[in-house]
Amino acid sequence: MWAVIAYNCKYYHIAIFLLLLLCQQIVAQKPTADDIRQLEEDMYRYYSDKQTDLFLETTRKLKEVCQRVGNDRLFYKAWGNEAIYIFTAGDRAKGLKIANEVYEHAVKTDCKIGLYSASYALGTLQNAIRSYDQAEALFLKAIECRQRYLPGESAAAAYLGLAKTYYQRGQFDEVVKYARKALAEPGVVDQHQMSAWSFICIADINVDSARFVRDYLEREKVKKRLGHDDNYGSVIECRRAMLHGNLEEALHMADLVTAPISRMEMRVRIYEKWELYKEAFFSLKLLTDFKDSINKEELAKQIAASASELSATWAKNEAKDLRIANQQLLLENVSRELEQHKLVNETAALKLKNREIELEHASMKLKTDSLDKVSHALMLREYESRARMRNIQVLLGSAIIMLLVGFLLYILWHNKRHIKKLKRINSQLMQSQQAEHEARKAAEKALNVKRNFLNNISHEMRTPLNTICGFSDLLTMPGVELPDEEKADLKQRINESADVLMHVVDGMLELSHYDSIMAVEQDDEVWVNALCQDVLSGFSPKMTHDVELLFTTEVDDTLAVKTNEVCLRKTLHHLIDNAVKYTTHGHVLVQVTDRTEPDRLTFSVADTGPGIPIESQKSVFELFVETGEQVKTTGMGMSVCKMLVNLLDGSISIDPDYTDGCRVVFTIAKHVASVEPEA
Repeated sequence: MWAVIAYNCKYYHIAIFLLLLLCQQIVAQKPTADDIRQLEEDMYRYYSDKQTDLFLETTRKLKEVCQRVGNDRLFYKAWGNEAIYIFTAGDRAKGLKIANEVYEHAVKTDCKIGLYSASYALGTLQNAIRSYDQAEALFLKAIECRQRYLPGESAAAAYLGLAKTYYQRGQFDEVVKYARKALAEPGVVDQHQMSAWSFICIADINVDSARFVRDYLEREKVKKRLGHDDNYGSVIECRRAMLHGNLEEALHMADLVTAPISRMEMRVRIYEKWELYKEAFFSLKLLTDFKDSINKEELAKQIAASASELSATWAKNEAKDLRIANQQLLLENVSRELEQHKLVNETAALKLKNREIELEHASMKLKTDSLDKVSHALMLREYESRARMRNIQVLLGSAIIMLLVGFLLYILWHNKRHIKKLKRINSQLMQSQQAEHEARKAAEKALNVKRNFLNNISHEMRTPLNTICGFSDLLTMPGVELPDEEKADLKQRINESADVLMHVVDGMLELSHYDSIMAVEQDDEVWVNALCQDVLSGFSPKMTHDVELLFTTEVDDTLAVKTNEVCLRKTLHHLIDNAVKYTTHGHVLVQVTDRTEPDRLTFSVADTGPGIPIESQKSVFELFVETGEQVKTTGMGMSVCKMLVNLLDGSISIDPDYTDGCRVVFTIAKHVASVEPEA
């Protein structure tokens, strides 16, 4: 027996020794605050220098350390920076996946700093794909989350996100406003200070060049303290060189800009200031093509879905806080009622104690005064009767109080039900009023459209009719002899007015026809390049020497697709006719490509005319809208184009980035037909 105990004790000491050794290793490997701070500084430095491998390795180590020490703030910040870096580096699907993982982990652990980081990360991704409205909403939501749940946390990153959004919109006063808010945040790191001064300097160049010199010196101080530059350093130095007229140095600095869009934009500005318009045109074309190619619809939908889930989580948190507040109010009400009951019971106890004291005094008097025994007995009876009466009164009072409390509780419950019912009725009334208001607006809009239609058609038909009637009366007026040249001129004017009148009537008939059908057969086999060239050939006789008709294509001449040839031909005809009508000098360019979306064909018609104002581009495809200032039209051509493209299951829009005139872009499905071109 003793041998077994000794044997077990031997291994027991060995186990204790191994356990102590393991604890010593764990304590020795526990990271210090300086180690964590160094990892954080390395993360921001590698992020700015675009050292991908070092950044990812440092971020991984920082996340592991933060999980071990329980630093949720730095853990989610590093995780969100990883998602943003990978997204902007080119792997957008992976970056979005990591951002969603941050969001799901924050929801699972109910971590408010995680929701803040997820909001900031998704806002940055929206900014990267130029969804500036969604990015602004996400950054504001992140700031609201910080103000509500994280009062001691710095929101400098979210304010810088807003500054970047307004910088990309060109709203430089707002850029300075939010950049300075970022500087005013508590505990702002040097990297964020550097970014804030960068945005302020970029805004100063566009608003106040004198203030730029002062703010540039402040930025240099932070840069010296930080030990390296940020992503906007080359942009600022390039704009500074342009400000001083050093265009060659500015072009050199533009080549050092890492962001492709910023690099292309800087080159366009330098070439324009240098008056190298040809290089500026091709640089602008490269910039437009690059912007069109970087935004993927599916990725934007995924980011929007993630943002919607995040908004739902915020709504759940707000509802949860509201329920907790309501429960707290109910608990306070119950506590007050219990205090009232306690006071009533204490009062009754004091009264009973007083009655006991009185009875004791009465009994003492009976013991001390034997002569007045009978009178004391009578007095005792009287006191007892009074005590009984008081007891009855106390019981009745308690019963009445309980009834009153119950009645008050019933009234409170009934009032709450009534209030809920009134709120529900009020909500229904508001919804019905909203529906009525929307229906009224729709009816007013339809009435305005009808009124505009009648006014435009009346004007467009009255002018040629007046010309026809007047000149016809002049030709047939008895006793008036006109020379043959004047008769020929009047006849030509009558014919031109008749052509205008026929054009208006044809437009009305065409608009009515395509508005009444829901779908068309798309089984025509169409050679794309041949169709475009055939439509363009019909406009060649109408062209002047000042306007050149051009056609470029990025698809093979052997490409044939299945579609509705009539709808496609009419769409191209209307767009080219509209471009020719508005262009007095320059060129009209028709382009075809399938590189933007491989499964769709993209057609564009660009001109060098007066263009369409930004505020009118969204409504240009509505019925009876004037598309320019030089030529009046009934506004039916663009509406017919939209109907035709919709019948082809496509989309049509105005390119807002095209500034040389107007550029209309529409797409159709690319259903390749298995046919050979005719010899």
